[in-house]
Amino acid sequence: QAWRWHATVAAYAARRWSPDDAARRDRLARLMDAWRAWLTDVEPDDAARRLTAERANLELLVTDARSVPAETARAFLKTLAAALPAPDRTLALRAIQAPLYGALVDLAQDDSERAWALNNLGVALRAYPNNLAARKAITPQAKWRKARYSAGDLQGGARPGRSQGPC
Repeated sequence: QAWRWHATVAAYAARRWSPDDAARRDRLARLMDAWRAWLTDVEPDDAARRLTAERANLELLVTDARSVPAETARAFLKTLAAALPAPDRTLALRAIQAPLYGALVDLAQDDSERAWALNNLGVALRAYPNNLAARKAITPQAKWRKARYSAGDLQGGARPGRSQGPC
């Protein structure tokens, strides 16, 4: 067969002429700038519906955010974080939030920015506890404590009148 069906012109061009890494990063940075402009125009009342419709594109951009210049990625990710509804408001967009805040932690310029991103990462992971990212984010110490509590060994850290739950 001489031809293949392609969903978009971009898919055809990517198969036919694969760009080098520098060209791909430049194209991705321009895409992030265009998406940032689009995100600023999204009305807050309609944000959940419009972002859910574009979820696949946003997931790809969040995944590749670390490969573009830090300023471009940080500006896009912060704009996306501002446009996203709270994690407990929409189930469809929770898959974006944990990687988004994880990338913002890596790209943070100072401690206050990193603390903000870490706090939001914790909220996103807690809002969807069966998420694979949430299970991978559990620290070894928390796993050890959880194993001790579930085995009934409450010595050491547990005191009467305090919470007996794990972690």
